[in-house]
Amino acid sequence: MLEGLFNEESDVGTTSSSTKNSPEGCKPSDSSLPPPRLPCGLAGIQNQGATCYMNALLQSLLYTPELRKALFQLDQTELGRLEDRSKPGAKVRVIPIQLQKLFARLLLVEKQCIGTQELTDSFGWTNNEELQQHDVQELNRILFSAIEDSLIGTSGQSLISQFYHGNIVNQIICDECGRISEREEDFLDLTLAVAGYAGVTDTLESYYVTKERMEGDNRYRCERCNKLVNASKGAKLRSLPQILTLSLLRFSYDFNRGQRYKEMGNYTFPLELDMSPYCEKTSSSDTSIYELFSVVIHGGSTHGGHYHAYIRDVDGLGTWTKPEDEPIQLPKKKDNTDSDPVGVIELNSPEEILALLLRQHGGPQCTMGIDELCQALCRETGVSWNKRFKKQHGPINKFIKQHNEMFTFATSTNSVSLKDSIISVNEKSSSGAENEAICKTVENSTGEQNHRNNSGNQDTRNDTGNEEVTGGAVEATNDAVASCDANNTSVGTNKGRGVLCCEKHRASGDRTLLQCAKCRAERTKSTNDLTSSRGKCWFDFNDARVHPITAKAIDRQFSGRESAYMLFYRSKSLYRPLEAQCNKLHGIPEWLLGEMQKENEMLEKQRLEYEAAINRIELVILQSHHYVYNRGALHPRPSLDSTPKKLGLDRRKTVEELITDIKMLLEDKGIGDDAICLHIGKQLPAGLHLFNSISEDMSATLQSLGLADGKQVFVWDGKQVDGMPIRTGEKCEPVLLNITFECHEKNISTNQQNGTKQIQHTFPKDCTLNEIRAMVSVLTDIPARCLLLSRVSSKPVVLETIDNAKTLEELKLCDHDSLVAEYQRDTGTSTSLAEQETEKQNKMVTFTVENRCAASLTATVDWPTQQVQIEHDKRIDELKLVILQKFNLAADKMMKRVCRLRVNHDTLGLQAPLYEEETISSAGLTQGTEIVLEPGRPPKNNQITLTFSAKSGELSLTHEVTVERNITVGECLQIFLERANISSDSYHLRRTNWCHEPAGVIVDVDATLEQENISNGDFLIIEEGRLAPRGFVFLSIWLYPSPDKGQNSPADQNGVVSKITTLLSGLLLSKETTNGHSDNDIISDDVTQGALLGEIEISLDATVEDLKIQILTLKPLDELTLPTTDFLRVRLIENKRLTKVLKEYDQPLKRLKVTRFTQIAVQVLPEEEELKANSIVLNIFQRIAQTRTYTPIEELTWEAGKAGNPDNLRQMIADRMLIPIERVAIAKHLPEKFEWLVINSTAQGSPSRGKGKKKGSRTHHVNLKHAPYHLKDGDLIGIKDLQFDSLNQDDFTTEDDDIGKEHLRLMAEEKRLKRREMKKNNSSWHEKGGGKGSKHKEKRPECSLAIHVDDFRTQAEQT
Repeated sequence: MLEGLFNEESDVGTTSSSTKNSPEGCKPSDSSLPPPRLPCGLAGIQNQGATCYMNALLQSLLYTPELRKALFQLDQTELGRLEDRSKPGAKVRVIPIQLQKLFARLLLVEKQCIGTQELTDSFGWTNNEELQQHDVQELNRILFSAIEDSLIGTSGQSLISQFYHGNIVNQIICDECGRISEREEDFLDLTLAVAGYAGVTDTLESYYVTKERMEGDNRYRCERCNKLVNASKGAKLRSLPQILTLSLLRFSYDFNRGQRYKEMGNYTFPLELDMSPYCEKTSSSDTSIYELFSVVIHGGSTHGGHYHAYIRDVDGLGTWTKPEDEPIQLPKKKDNTDSDPVGVIELNSPEEILALLLRQHGGPQCTMGIDELCQALCRETGVSWNKRFKKQHGPINKFIKQHNEMFTFATSTNSVSLKDSIISVNEKSSSGAENEAICKTVENSTGEQNHRNNSGNQDTRNDTGNEEVTGGAVEATNDAVASCDANNTSVGTNKGRGVLCCEKHRASGDRTLLQCAKCRAERTKSTNDLTSSRGKCWFDFNDARVHPITAKAIDRQFSGRESAYMLFYRSKSLYRPLEAQCNKLHGIPEWLLGEMQKENEMLEKQRLEYEAAINRIELVILQSHHYVYNRGALHPRPSLDSTPKKLGLDRRKTVEELITDIKMLLEDKGIGDDAICLHIGKQLPAGLHLFNSISEDMSATLQSLGLADGKQVFVWDGKQVDGMPIRTGEKCEPVLLNITFECHEKNISTNQQNGTKQIQHTFPKDCTLNEIRAMVSVLTDIPARCLLLSRVSSKPVVLETIDNAKTLEELKLCDHDSLVAEYQRDTGTSTSLAEQETEKQNKMVTFTVENRCAASLTATVDWPTQQVQIEHDKRIDELKLVILQKFNLAADKMMKRVCRLRVNHDTLGLQAPLYEEETISSAGLTQGTEIVLEPGRPPKNNQITLTFSAKSGELSLTHEVTVERNITVGECLQIFLERANISSDSYHLRRTNWCHEPAGVIVDVDATLEQENISNGDFLIIEEGRLAPRGFVFLSIWLYPSPDKGQNSPADQNGVVSKITTLLSGLLLSKETTNGHSDNDIISDDVTQGALLGEIEISLDATVEDLKIQILTLKPLDELTLPTTDFLRVRLIENKRLTKVLKEYDQPLKRLKVTRFTQIAVQVLPEEEELKANSIVLNIFQRIAQTRTYTPIEELTWEAGKAGNPDNLRQMIADRMLIPIERVAIAKHLPEKFEWLVINSTAQGSPSRGKGKKKGSRTHHVNLKHAPYHLKDGDLIGIKDLQFDSLNQDDFTTEDDDIGKEHLRLMAEEKRLKRREMKKNNSSWHEKGGGKGSKHKEKRPECSLAIHVDDFRTQAEQT
């Protein structure tokens, strides 16, 4: 009825809390390095899949100071050590130890979130329990019970009852004699109804103040009056716990509508609760006054939801800021190369966040839809616009329109983009370094973060909205803040990573805890100023994310889909010592501090290694004397080997260090001390161009200059290259344009087509249109006054003289744009050249071609590439010719015949070679397709290219062949075998799916490839094993010994059994000698061993009788003289065990579901056998008294009949074993589970519902052929004589069963670990089952919540 009640609603099976709250969870950055703590300084807990309910409860327990202190006080002498767990007789209390370690990690380890895998493993959760959502109230009770059971016999055995235990007394007071009848009951939490009540105090009033009258038919029988009397019934709280837990009953069931529902009405609860009115004895002290410190919240409905917790930081361990002032962290992109060791960027304003998201996810144009932008904001930061910014900045649409200096909003498409000026500013920096105007890199120092945040508190403390009781921002002097930060320093950190002490003792080199304690004692006076405000700050613990909230946020949890579900109150009389304030180290034992320090040191080491790795860049060093200046750009000097040198270094180095490294790399060749200048170079279509100088400030770091991996650095004197002055910078960036003009010469270059000529020329970006006209006039010999210049795109656009002052950049002319130069024409004349070129341009497609034929020409690793344009109606052979011309290979006639083209798909890789006779459009080539030119003859129209895989030893080799379309499958297989150098013919072909996984077997070897729908580019697999003709199968025949029937075994009159035994021994010995017990030759089962006789080819229409006759022709069975085939038993082998006996002699094999994968076992019998259809051949053995072993296995043929009566079987076994039937107990062995299923004579049934029949339960007889026994041929039946084992009647297990179960457990554990690893590394695993848009959400099956605890009671009793 309550199935799926607590399933997470937003994302079933995700590792984070929910999409809207914490989609990233604890997902590390691209390096899989865990991120550091958030600015608040508190750690979250990683969601294992659906463990948000557990995370919320664990955080509430951690920030219960009294429980945390008591748990840490339990030492290793009482709890044991985890490393001793495997020792015999060791009693290690794993759950408390893992809780100690988890709490210590949450307090001290420098991670944003901590995993709970070790803790859930200690719970005994090995069946993916972490993927099942449960009720947090249920977990609270079960976890407390597990802790109590784990601490039996220790000083902490009353730990839970000490803090959470209370008493309720139920009283009935007689009106006549005044006698009070009492019944006392204990509680760990008070369950309060929500429906029909206004709040907590209203429910408590109803439960523990209002009394029920017992009158009329409901009168009470008083023992003293000895009659029915009027009475009053009520309840009171006799004793109150130190920590009061209130569980709110939010979920109910509507029996009228037949469905679940959640109480979402308003239900208030106070921040301070006075329990004295509800107690048996009123008290004016603080013991009955409680302060709220934790609210566990359930968001969602009865069909799913998510848990998180609002918790008050009682000891002031975190750093509180105004929620709207809290900086937001975004993970960096993979190409981000900032020096931040954890790949995180910190931002403070919404415009910075939106700008960065547009740059990261908006593509080249930095454009995204509003919905996409909001989803990216939620996904990357864990906060939504409405929750974080709407109150202060308004709706996101309005905000974007207000900031039109940064954003452009398109109303028609509801999309937003960055202004070009913002994009261009950021493009000046490297692809990895973010512009400082947009964002700043996180300072990964806990101390610096705390100092910054506390400084911010001084400015915002009056605006938090927190009252004195609810907790406001921290007000403190600078000394007090410094004291708090010092005590709050994380273990094993330097500036928050690497120290155990404060700044004072870190400077002196003293790293002991003792000195820190003295330091804290010296600052007690300043710390006292904090006590009035510390401990009143609230935080939202939402799985991996923790962020500050105001007390007003609690009021929003009174009602709605997201509302309070559990309340934790702490007695106001509880005192916290001063040394515990702001001190995360307080009470943690030394051994845990050591472990945490080691873990932090390991994290620090990993972060340093990661920081060094991401700051390691490789620069390409270009030397000026290797280049010449030509056509507005730099080009390699043809006469020299201009292979650039590569220099690897740390980008945190300065320019001065870079110059030193360059001199060492180039061995000071041609480099003077006073004449060295470094510029960033970039290869453009026009050639190499130099952009900004990096040698002006010698103290600047390479990172600040935007130098990233692969950047080109040009070394020169800063004035000339090859005697030519060089312009540098972005403004004069060269742009390569195509110019087409009318040609009046008789003979021109090969580019002449239809009286036109096309040339390429380079112009600087700051060149004006007037200057372009002058240059084009010179190039085309068209006078400037007669020149008509047009731009060719989808239609010709004339460049008017009014735009002569505009630059190339303002005209938005880019590389490879086309200009048409022609004489001005009168209106109404023939079609202009620009219109002709436009028409031709619209027919053109552009391909990127990679020349892999160049392997024989150069030894370069990177294949040369070129952009090729051609009309889409041209043929592939014409395209190949153009490509060869582009790579200057057209003159080689042999190259035209021995090279071919193929498509290189982004995801599917290289496709089949293209047919040269088909056109570009019919081949499916579109704009931007990547084409590969490679050696090899192109296929003809009557050929197809196939790829196949053949296993050679341990390797699987892939080959490609071109075959005729009309050949048969068999002929194709022979070609494959020859190509793979396989001489055997015992192979067949198998298809594959789109990802090259094995699919169906190709059976018909006489069919053509076309008939089998094998087409060009298909991938096939060669598998070992010869296929039988259609309608036939190859069956492997195995010889097994004759069955042993014990005392009922017939006499071996003809010596057949002895011959078979001798024959089988010889076969097994020969197999052992030649093959070494190969699994392919010997099959082991619970009974014995069999040997392979050989293979037979038989029709599926043949009967079992035909199969027996053919088996007798195999050697050495042909030497046996058997009167009839009834001396032969044929049965199936399944999972290496003898199973079904083929009894229906006249049935065809296909009716018996015999396939080519079936293995047949044959047994020669000492006498004829004719089994009936209802006969079941069983294996039986008897358990030896007082042991876990059995007698040798015997065979029993049971005539089950239609009823399959177990009493019949038991009687037959009793007769065979000579045991009275009343002493016989039998059980079926389940080999897959290594368990035994006890066979009973009767089973309890459901109540009888027939009219006129007696109510109650009835029994029905069991049919052993049906559920749950499903008795069949080959099953193993264990037998016990109850006279010798009457106490353990149902125990049939053996030592082999124990070993098998342990093996299954290890396999399940391995599978669970693999799933966990898969869940970490593959994000698509989390989305299994569909997202929000799924029409039908997958529901998890119900499973009970349990925590498994070892038995410590026996040890405690002995002690």
